[in-house]
Amino acid sequence: MSNTYVSYSTHPINKFGAFTLIAAVITMAIPFTLIPAPQSNTAQAANLFVDISATPSSGPAPLNNVDLTATVSGTAAGPITYKFDCTADGIYDQSITTESQTFTAADLCNYSNPGSYTAKVQVERENLTFEGTTAILALSSADLFVDLSADPSSGPAPLNNVDLTAIVSGTATGNVTYKFDCTSDGSFEKVITTPSTTFTAADLCGYSSPGSFTATVQVERGGLAFQGTTAILVTNPPTVTVSLVADPSSGVEPLNGVDLTANVSGTATGPIIYKFDCTSDGTFDNTTTTNSNPFTATDLCNYSVAGIFTAKVEIIRGGISAQSTTQVQVTEAAKTLHVSISAEPSSGHAPLTDVDLKATVSGTATGLITYKFDCAADGSPELQITTSNTSFTATDLCDYEQTGVFTTRISVERGGLMITGSGNVVVGEPATLALAVSANPSFGQGSLNGVDITAFVSGSAIGPITYAFDCTADGVFEQIVELNTTSFTAVDLCSYSSPAVYTIKAGAKRGGAKVIGTTNVIVSP
Repeated sequence: MSNTYVSYSTHPINKFGAFTLIAAVITMAIPFTLIPAPQSNTAQAANLFVDISATPSSGPAPLNNVDLTATVSGTAAGPITYKFDCTADGIYDQSITTESQTFTAADLCNYSNPGSYTAKVQVERENLTFEGTTAILALSSADLFVDLSADPSSGPAPLNNVDLTAIVSGTATGNVTYKFDCTSDGSFEKVITTPSTTFTAADLCGYSSPGSFTATVQVERGGLAFQGTTAILVTNPPTVTVSLVADPSSGVEPLNGVDLTANVSGTATGPIIYKFDCTSDGTFDNTTTTNSNPFTATDLCNYSVAGIFTAKVEIIRGGISAQSTTQVQVTEAAKTLHVSISAEPSSGHAPLTDVDLKATVSGTATGLITYKFDCAADGSPELQITTSNTSFTATDLCDYEQTGVFTTRISVERGGLMITGSGNVVVGEPATLALAVSANPSFGQGSLNGVDITAFVSGSAIGPITYAFDCTADGVFEQIVELNTTSFTAVDLCSYSSPAVYTIKAGAKRGGAKVIGTTNVIVSP
């Protein structure tokens, strides 16, 4: 069973204080249970319930295309008949039978006048009936408001990339058209239509000079228009200047470890970016961000050659930059020139031939170098050559036939300077060198292959030994090798295909001494 309750309330409807009486009908279903006579296997009675909701449930009149959604519950089964009544006046605006326990009557109800309305649904299932109601409020009239803000709202000129943000409120519905005017001059910098009630016109406004400016937004929605404003204060731009000092500011080349000190002044505030350039070539040798003022870039600059150099600093503070320069004077140092000479070999037995002389130049003098090599320091250079190389070797230049200590001399000229250097070559008594040669095997019959040749060296000569082997003494050496050992065997070196007496020749060279030795190989028929 169900009970119906009626409640009344009064609502003002005009400025003279007249009231209207609105009755709200609330239908309440009171479930009850029939208690049958006691018996076994008695079935419980089915029940049926419904909930109803409206979308939207409120809005300014005319409030049209309101959806009614009914959701059925309970133990009753079978198809469901939904009957929707937009104003609970007993006239159903839509009836439908379906298996679904939830049904939406889309865009069903329209409320042209302001007021409080009750929508009703009646559902029928398995011979049961149930009703549900929901309230719908159609407001008397729509309204529209807007708040406007700027970010940033103040700052030094030029104040650029200012965002304008508009927030719309009120009961008006539908898309919103925003019209932004940075200076309230009637010219809109941006116009956009969107469903969003908040919109930011990013980086919209720029103010190049100081002053107080008023930005405006005009919004339009549901046939209504509203305007909002906000103030933007642009102050005088901050100032910044910088001075630069070098320490030391002058010196002799190379002038290294020069400090650059920058001192910043002006009204700008905040951290300072220092950029130092030792030679104003556009490449910064040091970049530092700090709150320190003044700031010194210690041991920053090195000047390897003479000249007047311009050092530069660029600073950035509060978005403002400034530059300053200073000069560093580097004078030319007295030029120097040095030379050393060495001989290879620097000693040996007479005759000592094909001696190399090597000269190495250093110092601050620049330009081409003229070398004059003199093997015996007798004033008659054996070689003169001009080159840019700071080291030069005169190969196989000097021969010494006699014993003694010989002075070698080098004279070099560069950049208007001249210097000499000297060294010694010691030539001892002629070295002795003896050579014994043997063959293995030294005889054979028919043909003789894979003959080893062994050389034994003795004497006073020193140094590496060059061995040369000639299997038939025809002047063509089948093997040449340089070793530090006084004996060497050329394994399987010689082959002889026909009978004869063959002469094998071997040569040895050591410390300027040379010797030839021979041996025979006999091949019989």
